[in-house]
Amino acid sequence: MSRGLSTAQRAAAIAPHRMAIALVEMHFKAGLLSLALSPWDVVHAGLTYQRTGQLLKIEAAHESSKSFEGIRMTMSGLDTTIMTLAADEPYRGRLIRILKAFVDPDSGELIGTPVVQFVGRIRSMPIQETNETCTVSVLAEHYEAELQRAAPLRLNNADQQRFYPGDKGAEYADQLEDKAVVWPAREALMK
Repeated sequence: MSRGLSTAQRAAAIAPHRMAIALVEMHFKAGLLSLALSPWDVVHAGLTYQRTGQLLKIEAAHESSKSFEGIRMTMSGLDTTIMTLAADEPYRGRLIRILKAFVDPDSGELIGTPVVQFVGRIRSMPIQETNETCTVSVLAEHYEAELQRAAPLRLNNADQQRFYPGDKGAEYADQLEDKAVVWPAREALMK
């Protein structure tokens, strides 16, 4: 997909020896966790993305015209501070961004500005421990998935009183809910 790419990035995307890496930003209360799916640290816009090499895996995000599905990232063998974040930090609903950065294979420098590929919220971070390894999975959903959920507010007197005590604007809303409204026949409107 070449949407939003600069000319240099488009050329890098179709080059025979192209190189692209994923940059992951997870916004926690304690601070920003920046990871790069590469064998070296990546510096962009004054921010250092820690190298993860093959220790971080990102499963492809599947989208269709009717749904916005999430992603799953699996991290293993990383620094103990990441394991502490997963265990202690309130992560639910925190922002996660995944950017795609094109890299010059000769110099290792970024080509242009990384392009945002995914923006969402963290749903869960299950930890799986064995005697030898510890794996943290990050499940995130696309931010547009929230738009498909029903709104938690209803137009009724109880919600109106909760926000505006004493207001009588929705006093009869509950009674109108089950009331059948009869419109004039179509023939009456044609005259």
